[in-house]
Amino acid sequence: MQKVHSDNFRIVLAAMSHLTEAKRITSIMGVYEKFDLILTHDDVSFGKPNAEIYEKTRTYLSSKSEECLVIEDSVNGIKAGLVGGMHVFAVTNSVTRESVHACDLLGPEYIVDNLKDLIPKVYSFIKNRKKVR
Repeated sequence: MQKVHSDNFRIVLAAMSHLTEAKRITSIMGVYEKFDLILTHDDVSFGKPNAEIYEKTRTYLSSKSEECLVIEDSVNGIKAGLVGGMHVFAVTNSVTRESVHACDLLGPEYIVDNLKDLIPKVYSFIKNRKKVR
């Protein structure tokens, strides 16, 4: 989060928790002020896997879907990002690891089982996307 913020990428939290909980947790983590926007369950009519929260994010950023990169930890979140036409990485945890791998929605290069691998994978993806353009 620190690296992405220091590299001037825009960062949005799109969570299915309520805003009060999202603010509390991100404040405890010391990252609340790093977000350009926090969207929560309170801002949408439909939860994930519906893409509404990501569509609102894209609109806020005035970006095209293919310019957005979603980092998710659940199958429903992955589905929402993909339905929204965005690039998606999954960061698994002990609760979601098995279901994320079993859902077969992402190739292994887009699944991160160890958090320390996230930044190298994401920055490699970004670098390779820039070469394609």
